[in-house]
Amino acid sequence: MKIHFEKETLEAIYLDWVHNFMSTWRFAEHYGISEKDAYTLIDICRRAHYNSLKGERNENKHDA
Repeated sequence: MKIHFEKETLEAIYLDWVHNFMSTWRFAEHYGISEKDAYTLIDICRRAHYNSLKGERNENKHDA
């Protein structure tokens, strides 16, 4: 199954993971997914978040 998320949603999920969960198991339980799927989702969300940060830094370089 393929699911589409907006970039902002992926970033929000990643930040939820960072700020509110002590373990991948608990994150998986909260979202009703397997731990394997949780690892995958967190990785996808982490990449979206860091790519967004890279983009912001590049935009700020052009503003200076």
